[in-house]
This record gives sequence, C-alpha cells and structure tokens, in this order.
Amino acid sequence: MKKHFFAFSLVACAISVILPTQAFAVKLYGAGSLRDSLTEVAESFNEKYGIPVETRFGPSGLTREFIEQEFSETGKSADVFASADIDNPQTLFAEGLSEQFYN
Repeated sequence: MKKHFFAFSLVACAISVILPTQAFAVKLYGAGSLRDSLTEVAESFNEKYGIPVETRFGPSGLTREFIEQEFSETGKSADVFASADIDNPQTLFAEGLSEQFYN
C-alpha cells in the first residue's frame, strides 16, 4: 500500500510541475465610457484563453492617478489601460510607468 501511495504522490508531483496553473489574471483598467465594450472584450478573452480579466473603470484622469498610486505602493499595476484621453497614457509613459506595445 505504501508503494502505491508513494507512486501516486510522485506522479501527482510530476503532473503539477508539468501542467501550468492559472495563478494570474490580466488587469484591465479603462475609461468609464469604454465599460460596455471592454467588458465584452474581457469576457471573450476569458472564454477563449481561460485567463480571468480583472476590470476597473472610471474617469481616465482618476484611473491614471490610481495607476500611479498603485504602482508606487506595490510596484505593479494595470496590464492594460484604455483611456478615452490619449494624454493620460502618454503621461504614464513619460513617467516610465508604461511601455509601447507593437504587434
């Protein structure tokens, strides 16, 4: 019995190392005016890839300030910031808090 339990434990450990776990989520922050469309995009992304999307919506300027504060306190923040006003993402970029992404 001990041999079977040991073998099962060994296999379970090997599987847990081989199979990736979804221990993360994409953080999507956006302007309130984009709530409906981005919520739909987030839901489709989750359905297709099985990766949860955490959303936060509000005025672009306040969301930018939240990102700045969150980053200064934790060293991390949104993965995606969709702003109705281009000045807010440009401000984050100028502060070194974001990167350009080209596909």
